Amino acid sequence: MKKSSKPEILCDHNDFLVVNKPCGWAVQGKDQDLIGFYHKRFNKDLHPISRIDQPVSGIALLAKNNKAAAKLSAMQTVGTIQKTYWAIVEGVIPQNDLEINIPLAKKGQKAMADEKGKPAYTKAKVIWRGDRYTGLEVSCETGRFHQIRAHFASIGHPIKGDIKYGSKRTEKEGGIYLHCAQINFPFPNFEGSCTAAVPEDKTLFLLLEGVEKSTESAEMPIE
Repeated sequence: MKKSSKPEILCDHNDFLVVNKPCGWAVQGKDQDLIGFYHKRFNKDLHPISRIDQPVSGIALLAKNNKAAAKLSAMQTVGTIQKTYWAIVEGVIPQNDLEINIPLAKKGQKAMADEKGKPAYTKAKVIWRGDRYTGLEVSCETGRFHQIRAHFASIGHPIKGDIKYGSKRTEKEGGIYLHCAQINFPFPNFEGSCTAAVPEDKTLFLLLEGVEKSTESAEMPIE
């Protein structure tokens, strides 16, 4: 997978890093990943708290010590850490607000809709519609493997560029049109929120930045 640019530190806290991860980078365990990259810089072991998939861009949260890792992991488990995603999906979604409550099961390297799987709940708000794509603001009540990707594929609207989940074609610049745009959580000596700019080479994402988010979805043409 093509890698684009280098990760950017959004917040360098005494106890954690908030990083804007480019698509194509792994969080952990690959030849080029955030854990290895920042281990060399800070000369300490980092702990991934908020992971995103390799083809996804946006915010990842890394703890700098065991105590912070335990605290942040507990916050993640109870839902205190909130993340907002931007997504471009194939097709036109007619409703303005969407709730997907479909259990998911991990099968190999994919997540599949399965009534015997684990509960998974995704909420989305339409930001704009085009002739072929829909732009959404997405949040998750649960944190299942590939949840957003699998959920939108299961309703016939795969993430643009995500051929693993049924998209019609890959993106020539690499990655997919799913971006973790914001993270919010309370922590001492932290403002409580970080926002990650979208990748410049994902031009359809740039439309989202110019759209005022409201309860009414905006109609914008997309070529």
